[in-house]
Amino acid sequence: MITSQKYVFLTGPLTLFSMASCNFPSDTMPNTNQENPRTSYTEEAEGRYISNEAAKKVRAYNFVEVEFQPQSSELSDQAKKLINETFQKAIWDGYIDNVSVLSWSDAEYPSKNLKTLSKDDRKLAEKRNLVIKNYLVSLKSVDVDTYNMAEQPSKLSKLFNTADNQLKNSLVAAGLPTSADALQYPSKASHSLVLIKLD
Repeated sequence: MITSQKYVFLTGPLTLFSMASCNFPSDTMPNTNQENPRTSYTEEAEGRYISNEAAKKVRAYNFVEVEFQPQSSELSDQAKKLINETFQKAIWDGYIDNVSVLSWSDAEYPSKNLKTLSKDDRKLAEKRNLVIKNYLVSLKSVDVDTYNMAEQPSKLSKLFNTADNQLKNSLVAAGLPTSADALQYPSKASHSLVLIKLD
């Protein structure tokens, strides 16, 4: 699944359902087959709500979410195209101040008790951050901050309440699934979120 949009302030369940029914390009419509009955418009809307919350936290007017193949850090042509389109739209809207990239491994964000995923998971998330950062810089010289979603904020980050701590906490508060959630719904595993902030 690959999605792109400008964030909106959601006002309640009706907004979620209207987004689910009216705001999805045909190539990002969720699969509602019998093999995965949990995949629904509601799940898609929940996922977008979490991305909206991340965008609002850093005041990023434009954002795009892409999905990687398992164990891969290679951006597909479709992902590159959508990142580029979203980036160009942001340039038309104004001067790009900063871009934040959040990347997951092939597992959900670690729970408070787990703290961090395996070394391989952390490396995979970091590789995905790097490949997106390099692609963005190839489009235009821009500051890019990366966030590894295979680990909780460090003690130092919590102590000084850094951007890493604030952003990850806001995502969890918005309903981001963690490794402790049985259903992991809606899943962010194997995804990266690109948040483009304008000056």
